[in-house]
This record gives sequence, C-alpha cells and structure tokens, in this order.
Amino acid sequence: MDWDALSFNRRLAAAVDVYDRSHAEDLCEQLIAHIRASDELYAPDYARTVLRQLRRKRFFALMTGVADALLQSGQRHPIVRCEYAQALTDRGMPGAAAELLAGVVDETDDPGIRAEALGMLGRAYKQMSVTLALPGSSRQRDLLRAAVDAYGRTYLSDPSRCAWHGVNAAALLRYAQRNGVDVEAPFEPAAVARRLLQEMEGRFFDMASPSGPWDAALAAEAGLILDMPEEAVCWIQRYAADGRVDAFELASTLRQLLEVWQLDASTEPGNRLLPILRAHMLTRQEGTSLELTPADSGSIATAEPDSDFEKVLGDAGVVTHSWYRQGLLRSRAVALLRHRSGRPVGTGFLLRAADLNERWSEHGTVLVTNSHVVSPAPLAEDTLTPEQALVSFQAAAADGSASGEASVEEALWSSPPRSLDCTVLRVAGTDRDIEPCPITPFRPRLDGKQRVYVIGHPEGRELSYSIDDNLLLDYDDSVLHYRAPTEHGSSGSPVFNRDWEVMGLHHAGRSDMRRLHGEDGTYPANEGIWIEAIRQAISEE
Repeated sequence: MDWDALSFNRRLAAAVDVYDRSHAEDLCEQLIAHIRASDELYAPDYARTVLRQLRRKRFFALMTGVADALLQSGQRHPIVRCEYAQALTDRGMPGAAAELLAGVVDETDDPGIRAEALGMLGRAYKQMSVTLALPGSSRQRDLLRAAVDAYGRTYLSDPSRCAWHGVNAAALLRYAQRNGVDVEAPFEPAAVARRLLQEMEGRFFDMASPSGPWDAALAAEAGLILDMPEEAVCWIQRYAADGRVDAFELASTLRQLLEVWQLDASTEPGNRLLPILRAHMLTRQEGTSLELTPADSGSIATAEPDSDFEKVLGDAGVVTHSWYRQGLLRSRAVALLRHRSGRPVGTGFLLRAADLNERWSEHGTVLVTNSHVVSPAPLAEDTLTPEQALVSFQAAAADGSASGEASVEEALWSSPPRSLDCTVLRVAGTDRDIEPCPITPFRPRLDGKQRVYVIGHPEGRELSYSIDDNLLLDYDDSVLHYRAPTEHGSSGSPVFNRDWEVMGLHHAGRSDMRRLHGEDGTYPANEGIWIEAIRQAISEE
C-alpha cells in the first residue's frame, strides 16, 4: 500500500491532540517501519510536521525514536537534526544535542535555519550550565559564555525577528550576575528588555501585527530583567490564558523561571508567577507530572480568597485558581509512608472513618493505603507492618499545621493484595490537624473525556500530581482503569475525579493490562480500586 504522508500527519495530530499515547505509539511504529523499508528519503517538510506534533504534546520519547530512524535512513536535513536535538535536550541529553546543532550551524546557508539552530544550541548550553553540579566553576562559566554567545550572535543579526534570543541571553547574564560568574555581555540586558516591552505593547494593540503566544512570555521575562515584578505578573497571566499556548510552551516557561530565574513559590515574585503557570497546566491536563514542593502546597493552598494571587488572575482566572487551590488543599491529606529506617515505601491518604464504615465514627480520620505497602500480615518482603511504618504529611507540614512523622496505632482492616489491596490504618494525631478527603457518591460517564488526577510520592520524592495523559479508560464493580503517569512509590495514592473527590485507591500499572468486562486483548493502563468496593467489603465483614 502506498504511504500517504498527509493522511498520516492528520491521524497523528488527532491522536496527540487527545493525548492518546497508545495510538500515537502505534502510528510512530508504523512510520518507523515505513522509513526503514523505503529506498526514498522521507520528505523533510512532512518529517518536521510529525516531529513538531509530537513535541507540541511533549511526547519526546516518540519524537526521539522517529528522528533517529530518519537519520539512520540518510535523511539528515537540518530541520530534522534540529528537531532531534530539541527532543534530546528535553530528555536530559543536551550534550548530544549540542553536537548535532553545532554541525547544523556550520553547514547551513539558510539564515532562518541557522538562527533556529543557534537558539537551540544556546538552549543546550544553558541547560548544561544551570543544571551543573559545580556552580561558579570554570566549567559553568564556559558553558554560560557559550550559551550567551549563541543567543547573542543571533539576536544582534536581527533584533526584531530574534527577540527571544536576546531575552534568553539577557536572562542568562542576570543569572551570571546573581551567581558571581564572569560572563562578558554582548549588549546591555536592560536595553534589550526595554526595547522588547515597547514592541510587545505595540503588537498587543495592533491588529495588523498580531502577537504570537510566545510574545507575552518574553515580555514577562523582560519585566524580570528590569526588576519590575508587577509587569512580569501582568504579562505571564496574559501568556498563560492564551488558548494558543500549549503544553510545550507552558513547561518551557516554567522551567525557565525555575532554573534560570531561580524563583520559588515562597518568595516574591515566584509566589505569584509560578502558581499561574501551574494552575493553567492543571486545568488543561497538559504537560507532564507536576511536582510540587512543600512551599508550593503550603503557600498557595492556605492563601485567603482575597489574596494577591486571586487578584492577579482577575475575573477570568478566579475559577482556575479556585480549582487549583482545591487540589492543593487535598494534597495536605496525602502522606508519605516510610520504614522506620527512612526508606520510602508508598503513599496513603486520609478519609473520614465514618465515610468508610459508620461503626468507625469514633475513630475520626483513618489513613488508607495498599496492603502491599502496609499490612498486619505482610506477604512480601517490602511490605511494612503497622509497627514499622512512619507517616508524614508534607504539604500540611509546610504551613505548620502538622509536623514531623506520626506512627501507626493499629490496622482497622486489611484485604490481600490479590483482592482489594487495601489497608485502613489509625494514625496518631491526625484528627485535629488535617481535613480528610471527601468520597464521591457518583460514578463518572464513560464518554472518553473524563479524567482522573493522582497525587502521590513517586519514588519517595516531593508530592507529585499526575496530570498528563490521564484519561479514564474503563471500570467495573471492583476496579477502574486510567492513563496517568505514575511510578513506584505512588502505590496507595488517591485517585480523584475533576471535583477532587476520591474515586479510588491506586495500586498497579501494566503495559499489558487485561481489558475489563471479558473483552479480549490488553492495553497500557493503571488500575485503581473503587473506593465504593472497599466500603462494601468493610461493611460485609
């Protein structure tokens, strides 16, 4: 059958637009097989479209596989190598990306491609410099100089068309100043920022020259360069609310504010800028797993309704903040479970005891986790007994309402891992400290649009929200299947619906999960235990 590249690109776009990772993987496998079986080079324009569609939704692993197959086939067009380098950088391999991009810069005669490659080369050097474990070293100085040179050369060649190169160079110069690294400036950062703000103001009010989605983000950084936080907040809100801004853009801007500007959610202006970006990432279900520090959860979740953050969002953004804040409040009831030696094992969450069983009302709140995490009769070596378990509520500790680690007093109920995989624990001192999570009384529609949200401690790290590729796939009377990026250590996490009500208890994930209702075949999915199934089992006993 003849290969129809245009039809393929349309099918791929439809898959990535709804985060159908399984379908996107199948399509990419078909494309790679076609590339390997064809004597003709794949057209570079069609190749770039494929790679940019994958980049748009941050499918960097798929992007890398397709780009590598293209290079193996002999398709070494500069735009293919540039996109490949972009994927490598975003997958944490900026050194390999820099080698690819240096070759493109040396070989191409196209000024547009050269500018693009130099910008990406600057990004690769920037990534290496800000993540270096030797801050202030000669190696970091050399990397920062290389990044500023790559960005600066491009900006000076055409300041109007290469504004983002200039802003990146200026931001890195400010980074070098803050960290005492000697980097020669090709221009005055403040001059670049003032020129950009003047141009951006004109574009936003000139219908004949409409602004692009990146423009407001550049203007926000210009505000930071000029030490004008109110200007930065205003522009970042415009940027995040722009419907054209996708997962790739939001994540890139958040990374820039965290790594280059070194902002945090506990101090100005990070306590206003970072939550705006994170809120929009959550409401759009785009990007990747969003990891939150205790400062994020504490400072934003406890903000009053008339706080500066809500004022910044304005009328159009209050719902976004309210939804985001509710999720952060729920995170206060999510716990990290450790062995007494300090080894992280899993996650748990608080519920009202009476919501699970009316006879337990005297217990106030209880902690729910998997029985393969904690069990009074462990069946696996890594499973904790109640006496071995320590419980800490990271988000609640951030605002001082809870501190330290609590011990488990007793196991009220437990089911085998092969059954409902659930243990209900009484934990010392949680009744007065933390509001437990509510349980949903309803089952969601299976219309292919419903999403779930998982909050946990993957690998024992900071609290993490799984928000990418998080469609509800199917359910029966015992379990629900969903796509959400979870890792080891997420066992025992709560599975929420869109109203932040608990639907289930996360306990497993497989790339070949058996389909429900006796259907043939498998699919990649995570599995949670219906909270209602747990309630019924407790009442029957």
